[in-house]
Amino acid sequence: MPDSIKWTVRPGGLSEEDHKRIFELAERGWPSGRIAQRIEKHPSTVGWFMYSRGLKERRVSTTERKPFYRNGVLVTPFTAEEDAYITALRIQNFNYCDIARLANKRFGTTRAHNTIQQRLVMLAGREE
Repeated sequence: MPDSIKWTVRPGGLSEEDHKRIFELAERGWPSGRIAQRIEKHPSTVGWFMYSRGLKERRVSTTERKPFYRNGVLVTPFTAEEDAYITALRIQNFNYCDIARLANKRFGTTRAHNTIQQRLVMLAGREE
């Protein structure tokens, strides 16, 4: 799928100045895409920054999705059962590497520790 961004995207991560601008513009009610355009960063970079800091709500689907291929790689969506399992392990103070190892064994997946960490952030940020 081609990238449909219509503005110049500055390379590299977000600077401290970018962080300040994102907070400022989010307080004014700007959506992440508009902020990304203003600071010349990729929308997903700005969206994740806002989401992980409570500036934006991210919806987590409650319907089960089937595995699919994206760019030739099999993507296995998280299930409600897996979400509950990894959340319970994190509450018990298991680290992300151990959670990934245990979840992979139980559910037959090959998730990396950083995938588990991101999923837990997503789950923590959703409104119940």
